[in-house]
Amino acid sequence: MMALPACSTARSRRRQTRMAAAAHPVAHAVIGVGATLLIVWLLLMALPVAAQDGSSADGDAGSAGAGRAATAEREPAAKARIAELQAELTQARQAQAQAEARVAELETTLAQQDERRQGIAREHTAQLSAAELRAREHKERLLDAEARIKALEGQLAERTARLDALEDMAAAREALSQRLEALRARLPAPEGGSLTAAQARHRAEADARRLADLVADARGIDNPRLWGEVRSAENALHHSQFLLARADNARTVYRVRPGDSLRQISLLFYGTAERWSDLFEANRHVLADPTQLPPGMTLVVP
Repeated sequence: MMALPACSTARSRRRQTRMAAAAHPVAHAVIGVGATLLIVWLLLMALPVAAQDGSSADGDAGSAGAGRAATAEREPAAKARIAELQAELTQARQAQAQAEARVAELETTLAQQDERRQGIAREHTAQLSAAELRAREHKERLLDAEARIKALEGQLAERTARLDALEDMAAAREALSQRLEALRARLPAPEGGSLTAAQARHRAEADARRLADLVADARGIDNPRLWGEVRSAENALHHSQFLLARADNARTVYRVRPGDSLRQISLLFYGTAERWSDLFEANRHVLADPTQLPPGMTLVVP
């Protein structure tokens, strides 16, 4: 906005220079023609005076007549020359008028061009100002969008952390649920577990077979490691029979000692030896022969 006056002043100076250059030759021509007319007029005025001076000095009437005759002879040529110079002066004045009209036309054209340039400059300045305003608005919107994006990223990070924590809690809960389910599977239904009597009996049967196999392998062999495995198998069978007793609402369990029989065990728990068959029926899954009671075996007492 501040550069417009300087530009306008520079253009005005250039316009004045061009107009002066256009008018300069015409002005010189008019001045030259006027000077020539002035010189001719002075010469014409000087001729009668020269003729009078010659007649007075010589006193000769013939010489005066000759001077007037010479003057009369030159006068038409001088008049013709004056007429030519007047015509040239008229033409020069016309050319000057045309030049001045052309200068005025050029001034009008240049003024119109300057006005158009100034209008275009103002329009461009307004467009630039509008563009700068839009750019500032866009920048402010971008900054606002970036701030919102950062806020959303923070919220997303917080939610992601919460989801991770929830997933960890869900995983821990699942692991705990699996552990609880495993524990429930080891507990009978009366105690809140899911172990049924059939499942407990099947497990005890498998433990009894493993114990029988280990005893058969270790019989007659002095191998502490092998006998250690036998003791572990006896404990496993004891645990399985204990779970079966609880799942089946039995009285208790009893680990067989050397020299025991079903009649003796019946007498111990029931006060009579006649209920040995009840003991055998309750332990058919681990006993094949009621007369064969391997020491270390655990029996369910119904």
